[in-house]
Amino acid sequence: MYGYRIKNGIAVIDEQEAAVIIGIFNGYLSGMSLTAAAENAGQPMVHSRVKNIIKRTCYVGDDFYPAIVSKQTFARANAELIRRANKH
Repeated sequence: MYGYRIKNGIAVIDEQEAAVIIGIFNGYLSGMSLTAAAENAGQPMVHSRVKNIIKRTCYVGDDFYPAIVSKQTFARANAELIRRANKH
């Protein structure tokens, strides 16, 4: 899973990849497109991969994965996905 490494059977945050994930969420919420947000965060990705990152609930933390983004940021980004999809 992008943003994590498995160490001794436990998911730990990969700090470099987590910085990209945070940058993607922040860029998208600031009005950038999905691909522009990824490029701005320093990791060019195709549209579908960026969309999957924004939709993955593991990034807010669960029983296995530690949180990388806040629940509020996650909710806002997913609401924005829906808003933009409905706009088209």
